[in-house]
Amino acid sequence: MFKKNKRGSTLVLVIMVMAVLSILSFALLNVVYSDVKQVSFLEKDTKAFYIARAGALIVSDYILESGNIDYIKNNAPIEGTIDKGSYEVYIDGENTIVSTGKVDNITETIKLALTIKKNKNLSDIFEDDLAIAVNEDIDRTKVKVYGNIYSSGNIDSKQQNDKDYTEFDFKYSPPKIPNYKGDGYIYLKNNDEYTIYNSNSYNKIEIKKGTLRIDTTTQETIKIVVNTLSIKNGDIEIIGEGNVVFYITGSAEFENDFNIPEMVFIVDKNASMSFKNIDSGKKDGFNGFIYGPEATINIDHSNVSIIGGIITKNLVYKENNGHGNDPIIKHKDFPNDLDMELEVDGDKRFELGDWGSD
Repeated sequence: MFKKNKRGSTLVLVIMVMAVLSILSFALLNVVYSDVKQVSFLEKDTKAFYIARAGALIVSDYILESGNIDYIKNNAPIEGTIDKGSYEVYIDGENTIVSTGKVDNITETIKLALTIKKNKNLSDIFEDDLAIAVNEDIDRTKVKVYGNIYSSGNIDSKQQNDKDYTEFDFKYSPPKIPNYKGDGYIYLKNNDEYTIYNSNSYNKIEIKKGTLRIDTTTQETIKIVVNTLSIKNGDIEIIGEGNVVFYITGSAEFENDFNIPEMVFIVDKNASMSFKNIDSGKKDGFNGFIYGPEATINIDHSNVSIIGGIITKNLVYKENNGHGNDPIIKHKDFPNDLDMELEVDGDKRFELGDWGSD
């Protein structure tokens, strides 16, 4: 009887221990399962965050490059997939990018503010001893450059110059051309004279021999938009203390014994400026600053001197073939009295602001 009871007690004890172990095992499995779920959630949540960030950067890159935020607004949501995840992007308000990344049923939303980029002054653009910035290769053995060269390609030279900057990030915005209604024609010959008093647009200005005067006594800046400008043996004079800026929408040509004051020429995309036989020994050569990041500058004669600064897409120069001197491009500090804000093309130009969360 005693032995029977002992065996029964032992059986009960074993059953109780097994029950406790089962409960503990089940609890432990729940803990492990919860930890696995938590790790999986954190992994997917992190992945969703970075997918949302990537989506925001993809859209911001497009806006920064094109300036066209309205396309994103009109076609929202912008959708895409990255590594088994997806993103949706739209514009909140005026210029805040909102991007949601999703992995399975986990989502993360972030925001990226865009700020409107302010126009720069010309003095900020023609800085750092800039003689020429060109969006192509340049051969300094065929043109003498005094000052810094900035090239998005290669700079051919007999020896490395510490003022040469290759693989330059050529990010100059195209200029905005004033929209004036005029389309007149000015033709001066035989010592003719003509005076411009206001900003205006012209189809052609041709000075074979004569003087074009620009009177700035009543205006701080006079802007002259011209499709074709040709100055051969004529002069340009500025009356008053104001500033004069020429906008070239087609072509400009300078040749022979002309005389113009130091000024700014802004060249439209696909337009050009050409220089022929400008001898700095006769007068002062060409003194001025040329801004045409999508234009072409032609130096069609070896005997050409340009003093100031040039920003252009293409620089085309004629080799001297052993005759005469090489063309000269020489840096000059941008004068304060020529400074002005440069308006660039496009409805809005943006730059990245701050990141935020939803």
